[in-house]
Amino acid sequence: MTEPSLDVTCHGNRVATRHGDFELDYPIREAFECEGRVVVLLEPDAVLADPAYTRQRRRGEGALPNLLAYSPAGERLWAASFPEPADYYYRVVSHQPLVALSFSSWRCWIDIRDGSIAHQEFFK
Repeated sequence: MTEPSLDVTCHGNRVATRHGDFELDYPIREAFECEGRVVVLLEPDAVLADPAYTRQRRRGEGALPNLLAYSPAGERLWAASFPEPADYYYRVVSHQPLVALSFSSWRCWIDIRDGSIAHQEFFK
């Protein structure tokens, strides 16, 4: 028996599912269901314009995550790993398997269980 769809929709920085809705700190480029999770790609420009991002980069810390997974109720499950320290994802090219393109020209297959990079290919 298949699980019913979560009916994921998004508008601005709000995600809605049949289990309720939740709000994020940044505008959403795309949100969809993948294996019972809500996967969200935050708008890269909004994340990059955040002063917190600039402070993190000056301290030598990694980029702010912008590809995230949540439970249907809005609990954050993971943030996808980046192929490079100062990278970000700008496009999801496949929902199943989860494949995203990074600014540094990597095509990354993301493990839906924990957000790690299962495989990556340089495409430039």
